[in-house]
Amino acid sequence: MMGVRTFDNAFEAGKVARNMLKGYERLKGLKDGNCNRAACQRPLAGQPQSSMIDHETFTNGRLYYCEECTEQFNKSDREFAGGQYRCTWEPTQ
Repeated sequence: MMGVRTFDNAFEAGKVARNMLKGYERLKGLKDGNCNRAACQRPLAGQPQSSMIDHETFTNGRLYYCEECTEQFNKSDREFAGGQYRCTWEPTQ
């Protein structure tokens, strides 16, 4: 049985509520939860992950992505944004 996860702030709790309404994985976009990209949602716990500021909710919360999706974002950023990367790698534990 998995333990109950508590949330550090209102952004995280709101993100979970929005995920549930949209039918996504409960921890989509949260650190050590699931990749935030809807087409992916790969588990992140124990894996390399990056974060990006959430501009959709204007909270400046962080959304988390798996290594593969981060590389896709970075490739696009190199091609279309001159290397201004949206994702920041998180320290591994």
